[in-house]
Amino acid sequence: MGKIILTDKRGRPQSYWPMYEGGQPPYTPRRSVVLPVYTRDAKEETTDYNWRQLLSSARYLYSNVGAVHGSINEIGTYSVGDAWLPRYIGSNPKWGEKAEAWLTNWFEICDVRGAPYDFRTSLFLTSVSIDRDGDNALVLTQTDDNYPMVQFLPSHRVGARKGDARPLKDGPYKGLELYNGVVLNGQGRAVAYSILGDKEDGSQDQYVSARDMQLHFAPKWYDQGRGLTALAHAIKDWADYRDIRDFSKLGIKASSSIALIEQNESGGADIDAGAQHFDSTQATATGITQETLDAGAIRYYRANSGSSLSVIKSERPSNQEQTFIEGQIMRGAYAGLEWPLEFSWNPERLGGANIRLIVAKAERTVVKRQLTISKTFIRAATYGVAKAIKLGLLPYDDEWAAWDAHLPAMITTDAGYASQVEVDEYTAAFTTLSDIYGKRGYDWQAKIRQRVQERRFLLDECIKAGVKPEDIQQIGTQKKPEPASNQQST
Repeated sequence: MGKIILTDKRGRPQSYWPMYEGGQPPYTPRRSVVLPVYTRDAKEETTDYNWRQLLSSARYLYSNVGAVHGSINEIGTYSVGDAWLPRYIGSNPKWGEKAEAWLTNWFEICDVRGAPYDFRTSLFLTSVSIDRDGDNALVLTQTDDNYPMVQFLPSHRVGARKGDARPLKDGPYKGLELYNGVVLNGQGRAVAYSILGDKEDGSQDQYVSARDMQLHFAPKWYDQGRGLTALAHAIKDWADYRDIRDFSKLGIKASSSIALIEQNESGGADIDAGAQHFDSTQATATGITQETLDAGAIRYYRANSGSSLSVIKSERPSNQEQTFIEGQIMRGAYAGLEWPLEFSWNPERLGGANIRLIVAKAERTVVKRQLTISKTFIRAATYGVAKAIKLGLLPYDDEWAAWDAHLPAMITTDAGYASQVEVDEYTAAFTTLSDIYGKRGYDWQAKIRQRVQERRFLLDECIKAGVKPEDIQQIGTQKKPEPASNQQST
């Protein structure tokens, strides 16, 4: 008997016990922890079907759970912000100034989708896609008249109609391995990608060479061919959190809808007291009559003896439930995102030292993400400049590929303290102006030029007015008064 292979409705292989539980079919029951043997390559353990199940689940959670949506967006916001302008780092400043101006304008119009998708927005969406979907793609393209353009593709557009093929039996990459839309050579290097078109029959599908396309993801295994959503480890935890939240809301709404409960001998409202607005009256199988008044505001029940008036007391959600949700479910889910829970959830609980630790952890995640999306930035910038030189829009320079980006300001909890530390480190030659301004998302050379212009303007205006420049005190230039002496005069 041959090996049994589970397949989806399209005949693509799937794994009943994939490495990530969130990759199981949605109807799979979870009765206990199962520990299968995972000793193959990571791409073997996560099939095309399981990868798509992870992608689908992660997109649902991102769209419907505020904690997921907010934290993923926060990582993208702090990683991209309002920065990422091009910075030439070559040795020809005159050429660099001209190229920076061209590239800055090009970044506003380079995306084939047009406004509002400028390049900075696409970098933010790239960060979101890496966490939510696992990866996305950058395609280098051009207009009919060879003007450079870029196109960003969502992760589900990279794939194969009939699952993996090893090796490919036809086409331009015959003999190579196709894994979840990625064509790999013998060393596991991506040499091309299979892009899915709109038509289900595959007539619009095409292969794009890796020379013209780049897949962005943060690897977690040596032998990955595709990225995995950062939610993969906690798909079921986030789903459980959503269930607990919804059921808790339902319980709170149910108890909140009842204002008072009266127990009396008649089991109904006192007609003589003028009770009106009966919505419904119902006799139960046990002979107890219940009556709803004013859309559930008051309910009457017949007691065995005597009567009483009471208010429903609800303790939902209890402190124990809250502690379990935050301490177990959410903390573990956030840990996989490498994003501190406290940064997005109840930071007011932290003291000064703890908040600095949390901010430091968030900064590390932001820096890591910036290193990933900087590859997208450099690939697009060098492509745009190379095409501009070829079209005669820019003159040639030997260091045409020497590019970097102005990054956004780093996260800080005490701007005054951080600024003083930078001043002290600069005075002691432990840092540079480039480092200091770079943390704020500025170009140090542009800032120096601005200061020179401001000083020149001050001097010119003082000459015109006939006053001394030193008489014009600017903010921060006045000396602080010396402290009074502790010695008593004799």
